[in-house]
Amino acid sequence: MATDISLARTALPLALLVGIGGAGPAAAQQRVGVNGAVNVEATGIPPNAPPRRLVIGQPVIFNEHVTTNRLGQTQILFVDASSMSIGPNSDLVIDQFVYNPSTGTGRMAANLARGIFRYIGGKLSKEPNGVSMTTPAATIGIRGGVLLVDVTPAGRIEVIFEYGGGVTVTGLNGVSQTIIRPGYEVVVAGPGASPSAPFPAPPGTTARLLAALDGRPGANGGATVIPTDVMVVESGLPRTVSANIPVSITAAEANRPPPPTAPPVVTVTTLQNQTEINTVSTQATPPGATLPSTPQSLGTLAGSYVDTRGNGTARGFTAQGTPYNRGTLSNGVFSADIDGFGTLQIPLATGNSRFGPGGTASPLGPVSGTSFMSADGTYFYAALTPVNQPSEREFIYGGRAVAPSFYQPDATTRYFAFQIAPDAALGSAIPFIRNATGGALPNPTTSPLFLATPANVPFTGSGTASTRSLQASLAVNGAGPQQNSVIAVATGNAFTGPDSGQPVLNGQIAGSYRANGASSPVRISSGLLTPRDGNGNSFYGGSSVTGFAVDQNNFSTATVPSLASETAYPSLAPTATYGFTQAAVRQALPSGIGAAPTSAAQSGYFAGTMQQFTGPDTTPGATYAVTGTTAVTTDPANLRVAARFSGQNPFVPDASGVSTVTVEFGGLSGPTRGRQGYIDANHFAALESPTAPSQINNAPLTINGDPLQASHVYMVTSGTVPGAISVCQCQYLQWGYWGGELDTPNTAGNAPMRADVGHINTWLAGTPTSPSDIATLAGTNITGTYNGGMTGAVSNNGAQYLASGNFTATYNFAQRSGSLAINNYDGRSFPAMPFSRVSANGANYSITVPSSTTFTGRINGSFYGPMAQETGGNFALQGPPGSNYLTSGIFAGRR
Repeated sequence: MATDISLARTALPLALLVGIGGAGPAAAQQRVGVNGAVNVEATGIPPNAPPRRLVIGQPVIFNEHVTTNRLGQTQILFVDASSMSIGPNSDLVIDQFVYNPSTGTGRMAANLARGIFRYIGGKLSKEPNGVSMTTPAATIGIRGGVLLVDVTPAGRIEVIFEYGGGVTVTGLNGVSQTIIRPGYEVVVAGPGASPSAPFPAPPGTTARLLAALDGRPGANGGATVIPTDVMVVESGLPRTVSANIPVSITAAEANRPPPPTAPPVVTVTTLQNQTEINTVSTQATPPGATLPSTPQSLGTLAGSYVDTRGNGTARGFTAQGTPYNRGTLSNGVFSADIDGFGTLQIPLATGNSRFGPGGTASPLGPVSGTSFMSADGTYFYAALTPVNQPSEREFIYGGRAVAPSFYQPDATTRYFAFQIAPDAALGSAIPFIRNATGGALPNPTTSPLFLATPANVPFTGSGTASTRSLQASLAVNGAGPQQNSVIAVATGNAFTGPDSGQPVLNGQIAGSYRANGASSPVRISSGLLTPRDGNGNSFYGGSSVTGFAVDQNNFSTATVPSLASETAYPSLAPTATYGFTQAAVRQALPSGIGAAPTSAAQSGYFAGTMQQFTGPDTTPGATYAVTGTTAVTTDPANLRVAARFSGQNPFVPDASGVSTVTVEFGGLSGPTRGRQGYIDANHFAALESPTAPSQINNAPLTINGDPLQASHVYMVTSGTVPGAISVCQCQYLQWGYWGGELDTPNTAGNAPMRADVGHINTWLAGTPTSPSDIATLAGTNITGTYNGGMTGAVSNNGAQYLASGNFTATYNFAQRSGSLAINNYDGRSFPAMPFSRVSANGANYSITVPSSTTFTGRINGSFYGPMAQETGGNFALQGPPGSNYLTSGIFAGRR
């Protein structure tokens, strides 16, 4: 039977009796961790012992009273793989620490009297009620993850949730608030006060707290003996502090060398990097330590080469790449024989470099260009311009294959982020699209390419689970008829290629571009594939993935040569094709990745406008509105998502002939066909369902019996592409974008007869307020006032664009009456409009737009979160006869 490690006892397992430094046996019996970083002055007072100055590598004793002065900082690495960074003028005591390393169970309790703290959860924080912190004004309960806490001398506390399952703040009066969205905070004004409702933490607040925890270079933590690698290894911490925190895989790990054959030596800096404990500055370089240097010579490298084959840069790399497997790096010069093309030779150095043609060679002659190589030399790429053919481009990449051990299951979900470098030929700032169709638009929001692998699942998947990928970009510039906009959504999944037996990532890209309000949209469609090198590998690095490349091909049982396409409506067939080969380079994981879902099943609303096209010889057909409800279901264990948008045209009859629309996305079972990318609760997307046909007028849409040939749609969370449009920083509901093309087949069922196209529309979904909470609000005669934003698609006298505005709503839960006012939406405002209908349970409402506004339409909404903290819904508005004005979208806000 396993035995708990309780610091109220005197006997501990031998593994925890080994410490760093020269503390005696009595102290060793009560160690809870080690000081991983210190900037003096920081003082500890062990029980029944005199005060001592804290130094790096020194054991932390149970019930030790830790204080810092105005210059002091320290950092505790606990034996359960958690950590606490402590800022200046802080006061902390570990009141309880019970830990069973064989089961990962136990409990930790700390008393934070004053100061600034950053806690990164370990194994205990994953236990129910496993970690709590007491402050003068409240108790903080932690369910995994990362948080910042500021406790003022007057007892005011501020808790900012950065990542994890959630944080509950309970005031001394028993009132509790729970934060589940990263970047939100709760404030308790002082002892006896109630915690505030969660709200978005102002950037300045987070920056202020982190600045207090940032260390000062050059300090050595006061250690008379700097801890050596051997001392750290013998402490047992490398075996205890593990990289279980999803956000801990940083760019430093991406550059880690391959696993050595001998047992690894772990330094204090490596230990801190692996657990993302980097808010206290690293200490002075230990004597005898050496800094990383550029690899001058490596073994055989493999990769792929591609060029524009005399076609210039307008259509990118349309030819298939040529794999190689005999590349070498010697004395800073990379050389490779490209079968059928000749020799390529370029200088190659760590980091980003630029070079001229001297000493270079390529299949197209001498070259100038740019290159990147990881610090350990396991991955590189180079974009090349031939000196004698400056209108052409070449691209080469490669490295060392990732160690097979990386692809094995891990006990926790793993997350990775990669920066997509611009294509060497297309030159677009937005991945996977051309400058001519939106790639050159200013102010784009471009996400990293994310990868997520489920817990206990191999990288290439098992059953319905697999590594998922997600990347999305959005740019919206200008207002009204002069607005231009583009969106691109890429999803995929990893599996073992049957032709090579090696992991491969395959997916799809869907998007849309509109040059201005008067132009028709351009549909963007492409495959997404990691091409293989001469050894059959796609991914490069050492013990983890440092980089790879993606192109526009598809995969069946082997690579299917393909091209990305653009369809400029009213054509129903592609009007242009192109190719790309783009490098993906490991970057630090953005904060908040790995957020747990608030609910596996969410409901809400969607809205937008659709425009009909019937072929190149006709003018665009009718534009109509669509509104309805959403059902979004996620499966975090398998990283899958399914969504159904079921709606209707609110203004029938009209010229469109469309009365109902149902759009199907993703799926929780069956094949994904690379059409969904679930990363976490705030970052996911799905394309058309491979198994469930979308519908128009209740007729399933298939071509040649295949729903994938009749539906080309996308939905993505705004959390994936934040910034372009602002609606609501809500905690209990989220919103996003959807669009694409639905094809009605001809009578033979083998080709599209008509396309109904939505450029960029919107949706929202969340956790509805429970009937019991609604009843409580009614019983206490609560009137809620809500403020938020709204956004929608507009058709204004033939011009198509996105618009935004604000709203204010009030609702008396006891009287079941309320009103909503629209403020400056597309330059129009509507005074308070009364709720015309409220559901029997009081959770849903609707508004019929009064005729006095000269507009007709309807607004539908619901309440979300505990005690109806948020509200959201959809709207559709039609201008007076002759105005040719139509708009439909969503709104969301909080009280």
